[in-house]
Amino acid sequence: EGADTTTPSGSLTYKQNPTVSYTPLRGNEFLKQMLTPVPLEALLTLTQSGWSVQRVMSVCVERANDLDNAANASGPTPGREPRFEAFHAMADILRDLQQADAMGLGAAPVVGNAAGKKGRNLVLRFKGGARLAGKFRELCKLLGVPENSTELVLTSDFLNKPANGVAVRTRSMMAIMFYLSHNTAVPATHEQAGLVTITRAPGGERFDWGRVTGRLFTVHSARSRPSSAYLAVPYRGSWFYVRQDDLESKSTFMLLNQLFNLQSGDVKMIAPTFTIGVGN
Repeated sequence: EGADTTTPSGSLTYKQNPTVSYTPLRGNEFLKQMLTPVPLEALLTLTQSGWSVQRVMSVCVERANDLDNAANASGPTPGREPRFEAFHAMADILRDLQQADAMGLGAAPVVGNAAGKKGRNLVLRFKGGARLAGKFRELCKLLGVPENSTELVLTSDFLNKPANGVAVRTRSMMAIMFYLSHNTAVPATHEQAGLVTITRAPGGERFDWGRVTGRLFTVHSARSRPSSAYLAVPYRGSWFYVRQDDLESKSTFMLLNQLFNLQSGDVKMIAPTFTIGVGN
């Protein structure tokens, strides 16, 4: 009696409906993850980890020397047809060389740096021998570098690149999503209502975006929810979806996840979270 006492007690609460919390990106976080161009080092990381160099280059690169990879597709749907054929030919040759294990992609010290600063360039080196030498010469010809080159120096500097240099301009995550979104089957009702831009060829005919990204990513549409879809999103009375058997689109979607992880780095989520009850 009169002693200080503490009686422990506890409770266990069970909730049937779990929650998912989303933390929106803001300010510098948004700029870093969505609007900053993908670094060349990320392309090296992805190709060395087993990704197709053709897929990585086609998705992430907007321009390589004078080869335009639908640069006008990095934003809202353009009204005019993009340029892309020569870039596709270059990316296909890179894929052939990769599959034949005829090229090495790595880093090498900068030679003759006038500023005296240390640095490293990404270098693509041919190692395929006489059998594939003609294919590498074809690659060099497309890129506008000396055809007797045995290695290509990748740089982001279009003004001060070496003779065997390949100046590369990469896309940001936002630009990548714009680029892939153009190959979407839009419902006729949306077109009739003037909700979308129709890209036209020089002769006035409708341009087929499947020629640009059809081998990378395709989005279909339907009036009702598809019974078998890998991804499905409702919008303006229609369903937009990726087919379950579309392995190419699924692979590209997985690549996007990898790119998001690479771009996010060590971004810390400090903004308030937005919580949704999954069962509600």
